[in-house]
Amino acid sequence: MKREDRHRDILTRIERDGRLQVKDVADALNVSDMTIRRDLEFLEQHGALYRVHGGAVSPATHSFDPGYLTRSLHRTDAKKAIGVQVADLLAEHESLVLDAGSTTLAVAHAISGVGRTLRVLTVDLRIADVLGDDTGIHLMLPGGTVRPFERVLNGSWTEKAFNDVHFDTYVLSAGGVHVGAGITEYDPDDAAVKRAAKASARRTILAVDSSKLDTVAFSSVCGLADIDVLVTDPAGGSTAAVKESVANGIDVHLV
Repeated sequence: MKREDRHRDILTRIERDGRLQVKDVADALNVSDMTIRRDLEFLEQHGALYRVHGGAVSPATHSFDPGYLTRSLHRTDAKKAIGVQVADLLAEHESLVLDAGSTTLAVAHAISGVGRTLRVLTVDLRIADVLGDDTGIHLMLPGGTVRPFERVLNGSWTEKAFNDVHFDTYVLSAGGVHVGAGITEYDPDDAAVKRAAKASARRTILAVDSSKLDTVAFSSVCGLADIDVLVTDPAGGSTAAVKESVANGIDVHLV
């Protein structure tokens, strides 16, 4: 089994059960205990889990982000579909802010290399890598401090980049989407940048997979009613967040 496939299996077990034992995973995947221990060490370095004696536990709390690697390996098909739908909602020559995250990275892939003409500002260096060589994309990056592993810009310099600009659309990602708590994010500095970006845009499209719905992260970004468009996967259709969005007249797309 390839390393990435083992990591995906480990993260699925952590998400489902909250913890795992090295021996159980090694037996299930027909590999050595040492191989699984090395996998757990790598995943812990990327914030995907915490190692404990004999195994690992989930890091998921309201206060701490589960980590980019964890997010990037989950619900990849749903994120790809969301990315395509968001791209379809963007007009030619539109100016937009593309938020950081694995779902907005799918949006970047959907608009790259297909002849789109757009002005894009992003705080995500992975997204910049995708869009940087597309001659139709006028790509902009703010200043700021780079968060290790996340490869995201934040801080006061990043916030100030939105002071004197006016974008058509902000494609927003989120750590949580909840009827009462609204749109939330794990890192307070990231949340501050999101608030500044949202204030600079005429329209906000929230692009999240259904695992983020009816959950709450640490820092507030805005209210659920402050969103103009919500794009998520069909599994989110039964959530309170989607039902409330429909009731509030938000344009909801289940793809």
